Amino acid sequence: SGPRVDVDETVRRARVAFRAQDYPAALTLAQQVLSVSAEHVPALILAGGAEAAQRRPVEAWSYYQALPPPTTPELSAACCVAAHLRFFDLHHPGDAERLYRDVLRYEPRHLAANS
Repeated sequence: SGPRVDVDETVRRARVAFRAQDYPAALTLAQQVLSVSAEHVPALILAGGAEAAQRRPVEAWSYYQALPPPTTPELSAACCVAAHLRFFDLHHPGDAERLYRDVLRYEPRHLAANS
């Protein structure tokens, strides 16, 4: 097997890179986590966000579509970003509406999903 990935530490470093707007580093770190844990939610959110921040909506969507339904504020926010990408960048309004409805099921008063 390859080198062991300390998932928690790698996610922490990815978050630091993301906050510093070092999106390529955040993406690389998130991908390291996903290489050992393909459904790791924080890594999927970071990877999708890093791709979106680099204006790569197709790649961002590939991470966001792997997320489970929104059941936390973090997932809810990611779902709204994904809906925005689907509507404005990828021109799939039906998908965007479905994603916003998923958010509203979890959080009926969510501002972005209601507007």
